[in-house]
Amino acid sequence: APLSNYFSFHPLIIEGVFQKKARPAFEEFDDGLFITSNCVDLDEEGDLADIPVFFYLTDHVLISFLGQQCAFFEPIIAKLKNGKPRLKKMKADYLLNLLLDYQVDHYLLLIESLGEKIEIIQDGILEEADSKDIQAIQHMRYVLYNFLRVVWPMREMINLFVMDDSDFISDGVKHFYRDIHSHLYQIADTLETYREMLSGLMDIYLSAINNRLNQVMKILTIVSTIFMPLSFVTGLYGMNFKFMPELSWKYGYPIALVSLLCISLSMLYYFRKKGWL
Repeated sequence: APLSNYFSFHPLIIEGVFQKKARPAFEEFDDGLFITSNCVDLDEEGDLADIPVFFYLTDHVLISFLGQQCAFFEPIIAKLKNGKPRLKKMKADYLLNLLLDYQVDHYLLLIESLGEKIEIIQDGILEEADSKDIQAIQHMRYVLYNFLRVVWPMREMINLFVMDDSDFISDGVKHFYRDIHSHLYQIADTLETYREMLSGLMDIYLSAINNRLNQVMKILTIVSTIFMPLSFVTGLYGMNFKFMPELSWKYGYPIALVSLLCISLSMLYYFRKKGWL
């Protein structure tokens, strides 16, 4: 039988649990507290996948609604099966705290994974920047932005748990929620730091690309400069006037080649001496 036969759920709750995307929040009703949170993880393509998780808390009962199983539920289920004494003594609001706490702990693990991915991007840029690096930076910025969209409202929701005098959150459990709020603050701060790191990596990438382009332009400029006098000499003797003295001289051609070579070597020596090569 559906749960609605045993609990008088408000229509807004029934409507809310069928949402595919939801922002962390809570709403208090006369007979319970309706909480929306998110189970966050990375999918196979490296994108952020957030699954809405809904809780309905009463004085003695905690009901959870989720579209698919989340990993952070498993430790709590194991504790319930093992019959931990503390879980038996505490009320449902403590169980809700455990579920949210494990959820936030999973956020911390995800933060470490994202940090490792950013380090890989950084190493790739410092070794040799290419177009794949800019794509990786943009993708990571998108992931961090979506993660912050979950963490910010989640932090505000937990803060309201602590500040509001809800009939369904006892004073003895509020300090546990303060610890969760502290972790969320740490996560948000780390995500902001990662975003600043990515902005710095973007600057490093653009600087590396500009330096590479400048080196290419430098080489091309030097080559063009060397060929300018050579082009002048060959153009001068390519005019085919009848009375050019050197045209009938049998050593004119080899001497012209040696002269061109000397001009080129002299210019290369001058460029190297100036530090342009």
